[in-house]
Amino acid sequence: MAVISNKLHEPTLALLEHFNLAPLFSMALGGGQVKPKPHPEGLHRVMQALDYGPDTTWMIGDSANDLGTARAAGAHGVYLTYGYTPAAPEIPELTFDDFPALTEYFLTHHLN
Repeated sequence: MAVISNKLHEPTLALLEHFNLAPLFSMALGGGQVKPKPHPEGLHRVMQALDYGPDTTWMIGDSANDLGTARAAGAHGVYLTYGYTPAAPEIPELTFDDFPALTEYFLTHHLN
C-alpha cells in the first residue's frame, strides 16, 4: 500500500507516524514531490516502485481528484463517500460508505 497526498510531504509523514500507520505503507508521496492529483505522476511512481500495473492497482480515495488520478493512470478507482468531498463527479468502479466495508470486500475478493 502507498499514500499519495496533495498535502505537503513532511506533514503527511508526520500524520502517518502520529497514528502509527507508517509501517502499513511501502511508500508515501506528498505535495512537492510529484504533480498534484489528478495528475497521474504520483500513481505512476508508486506503480513503478512497487512493480504493479494499472490492472492490479486500486486507487482508493474520497475526492474527484483521487478518481481522476486513477482514471488518468489507467488504474481502478474506489470512492469512499465520507471525507474530503461529499460526492465525486466521476463514476468509480466501487463505492463504500465506510472503511470496514471496503476492507471486507478486498479481503474476500482480491487477496485470496
